[in-house]
Amino acid sequence: MKNKKRISKFLSVFLSLAFVLTMIPSSAFTVKAAEGDSSNSGVVVDKTATLEEDGTYTINLSAYATGTTTTITEKSGTPLDIVLVIDQSGSMAYNDDGRSTNTQSNRRMEKLKDAVNSFVGNISSNAKEYDADHRIAIAGYASNRNAGQSGNIAGIGYNGSGNYWINTGLYVNGSFKNYAGNSNTSSLTAQDYKNALVSVNDANGNVTSSITTAVNSFKASGGTYTEYGMTMAKNVFDNNPIEQGSNRKRIVVLFTDGETNSDINTVLNSANTLKGNNYDATIYSVGFGSSVDADFLGHVSSNYSSASYSNRKYSGTAVASKYSMTATNREELNNIFNNISQDIQNPSTTVALNADSVMRDVIGDGFKLPEGYDASQNVTIKTVAGSTTDGKTITWGAETTSPAGIAASVDGQNVNITGFNYSNEYIAPSHNGKKLVVTIRGVEATDAAVKDAEVDTNAETSGIYATSDAESCIPFPQPKTILTSKSYVLDYAKEVTLNSSEWKQNTLTKISGNMAKEAAAVSARYGKVTKEGNAVKYQPTTTNWDGYDSFYAFGKTTDATVKAASANANGNLWSKVNVIPANNVYYEDDFVTDGNGTVGIEYSGTWNEEGNKSSNKETANGDVQGWETSLADDTGYSDGSAHVSSTSGSTASFKFTGTGVDIYSRTNQTTGTIYVTVKNTKDGTTTTKRTVVDNKAKSGDYYQIPTYTFSGAYGTYEVTVRVTTGAASEGRYTYYLDGIRVYNPIQDQESDQIVKDAYGADELNAVFTEVRGLLDTGSGVAFVDEDASGNSISKNYEDAEVSELAPEHEVYLASGQSIVFSTNGNSNNAYYLGLKAPAGTTSVAFSDAANAATTTIGHTSDLYYTVTPSDGKIVVKNTGDNLLSITKLRTAGSGESGISTQSISEGDAVNAVNALNAAKVVTYKAGTETEEELTEETSKIEEPETTVTEETGNVTIDNEEPTTEQVEQNTTSSNSGITSLFNNIKSFFGRR
Repeated sequence: MKNKKRISKFLSVFLSLAFVLTMIPSSAFTVKAAEGDSSNSGVVVDKTATLEEDGTYTINLSAYATGTTTTITEKSGTPLDIVLVIDQSGSMAYNDDGRSTNTQSNRRMEKLKDAVNSFVGNISSNAKEYDADHRIAIAGYASNRNAGQSGNIAGIGYNGSGNYWINTGLYVNGSFKNYAGNSNTSSLTAQDYKNALVSVNDANGNVTSSITTAVNSFKASGGTYTEYGMTMAKNVFDNNPIEQGSNRKRIVVLFTDGETNSDINTVLNSANTLKGNNYDATIYSVGFGSSVDADFLGHVSSNYSSASYSNRKYSGTAVASKYSMTATNREELNNIFNNISQDIQNPSTTVALNADSVMRDVIGDGFKLPEGYDASQNVTIKTVAGSTTDGKTITWGAETTSPAGIAASVDGQNVNITGFNYSNEYIAPSHNGKKLVVTIRGVEATDAAVKDAEVDTNAETSGIYATSDAESCIPFPQPKTILTSKSYVLDYAKEVTLNSSEWKQNTLTKISGNMAKEAAAVSARYGKVTKEGNAVKYQPTTTNWDGYDSFYAFGKTTDATVKAASANANGNLWSKVNVIPANNVYYEDDFVTDGNGTVGIEYSGTWNEEGNKSSNKETANGDVQGWETSLADDTGYSDGSAHVSSTSGSTASFKFTGTGVDIYSRTNQTTGTIYVTVKNTKDGTTTTKRTVVDNKAKSGDYYQIPTYTFSGAYGTYEVTVRVTTGAASEGRYTYYLDGIRVYNPIQDQESDQIVKDAYGADELNAVFTEVRGLLDTGSGVAFVDEDASGNSISKNYEDAEVSELAPEHEVYLASGQSIVFSTNGNSNNAYYLGLKAPAGTTSVAFSDAANAATTTIGHTSDLYYTVTPSDGKIVVKNTGDNLLSITKLRTAGSGESGISTQSISEGDAVNAVNALNAAKVVTYKAGTETEEELTEETSKIEEPETTVTEETGNVTIDNEEPTTEQVEQNTTSSNSGITSLFNNIKSFFGRR
């Protein structure tokens, strides 16, 4: 019954596939219409948003019809299971004229591959656009068990003698598998049929690779046994059942260019089964050329719910005529498939926009209707009469407020307007109509809208719906707004001035705890927030600064970018302001608990204040955390004063959260001893660390020395410093408390996006390491001195003339002396060093890539400076005449946490110092930031100076602490007294 393939066969298949590329359904089909544009659905919609003077948004909506076609087309995004039943007979290896060709690109099959690949690409695009899980299977049919083409044709399921199932089978996981088995092949299994149907897109939104592989491996050989293609389509559906409740549709597309070799009734029976209720598949059949049987195409398609063939006649009742098509040229064939493309989309309905229609505004992410929102009080409705004589220009007339029958209601974050009949109120020549105008007041912004960039004020699902249950709409435009933000990082717990211009407000109207109409009190947890003119004063109020404060500022802006957002065109602007503790925060000695909400250091016993306060202020957002401009001129006490006590039993107590704390003091030959207790309670268990510190300086009078340092796991700690008479026999009673520095107070919140953005990559994950400890253990730091001739020589720091001058937790460098760090080479790390001048102004040079960066240091405060490795090494050299103190190394950034240094040989250290001496010199100015000027200085806390014993054992809370009297009684003399005191405490608490 088969006429051997002619040119019509290839064109039929090729052009059929080329067209089927567009056979995908649209999902949530919508029509957009802008103000003045009546080309779509005959409805013109508009929306605006305005940020009002009271801080809330007003939404204005309008819609009107411009003709009688006030309809909306609704289509649903139904997913499809498509089986392509492809004729892969031998003539597909011929050219368009039906002749043999040795040119691969001229073969019909190569053109077919291109068409199918294009088809798959269109399905992929549609699936992504409408979020529809379209699936595809490919079945090829040619020969049966006995008929075919002899010879060995690679890749078509034939090998050896005999003709078995040439080119008839299924593409599974990208590979062709024969329909049934013989000695050389295996049969298709249920799992094969299941696996053959795959989602057109993979998890990344790209075409699934197995589909592309299958298409590119098509071969041409064999006859035209259509029945096997239809049977494979049925088996694909059998092994991929539709889930209950799913609206998934099944489609079969049969391509042919000639008469089938199969028994016609066998093919029709398969088609009848597929079209039946169990499968409910829609079958399209397409033929091309003069040799196709139009009756066969019609009856096998969904033109007939069932059909049969007997005595060379077809029978059956036609239910449609659109599912089978034939063509004699390419243009006709393209038109056919364009019709299929429209029809294969889910059936659409045209719904009139009458009184059942709904104008719906869906409040966008980042905005909300206040709790208890009352539409009757906040939503106004009116209609405006309209007329036109030419159908283009509309004349607007009288307004009607609260028109009868039109109502507003609130459903969650949706405002719905019902009762307006667009079909009746259309505006056209000889037909006057009305425009519906709705105003929604009191919409509030939320944190989700604070993006420092334009955001939509409504969701894209806002629009005109045919009914309340409809899924498609004529969408409204999406007006834009901008809300700005500003974060401040503070490393000095002093008052700071925050200028509104820094968050783009020229005039500050109010500050609030929310962005509502009625301003809420700012309930800052960690500080006091006060508006002063166009600025805000912020004063930290706790030593336990374990989070950050946020508040909202409302005012006027002249910023062009902000005003370009339509809702901000009047200059109104909301901003969110965050105040965040740095990775180290310094507190002055007068940061005390008071009756006005400050919870700081609590003093008991007898304390006096010494010195004259400088009344420093905080400088926010310095380039380096731990560099504070107002401390850079301190040559004595920080901020000019300190608390002092010579009374045994006097205490100073405070609480902090973080990884450690330094307590700064003044040390000389008259300072005495203290007893420090640090407690931490976790999971109901309290551990205590007790330490005795002797504050006597070996020589000199030093200010701002961290004589006590504690470090541990991140947590909340209670610290008590008790003044003792442990050195009374030497006449040393005095203790000075100059300040405290807390480390990593919000370490557990550094993953918070606000904190991450405010810190920047170079300040995250900060680890503080005592340089003296590194030098003493030889882990990553080498000491280099100069000989009498000024030559660099390696040396043991313990042999240096300054090693005994400093407290045990600082490194002192005399003129010409250096230390060298060898870094681990991680370019993501940032390095900072705590530096100060304890005995008068000096100068320092350190490596800065190819340069030697120099600066003058005249402060006794411990401030941090950025140091940049050169050839993997950091060199710090005292180039002045007075002592240079080096306290801690801070490593931060996205690289490895920890010290991030490695051992360095003495020779390499000397070479690094010599390279620094020979390098080009540039000026390092604290507080500036340029390519050549390491301008960022940071302060950090230092380890305590002590000849004292440090008890580190964790002691449970039920252990009794020694009284002041017990501590004092165990101290008898200057040298042996401290040792005795230490030994007694050691024996009492046990040594870890």
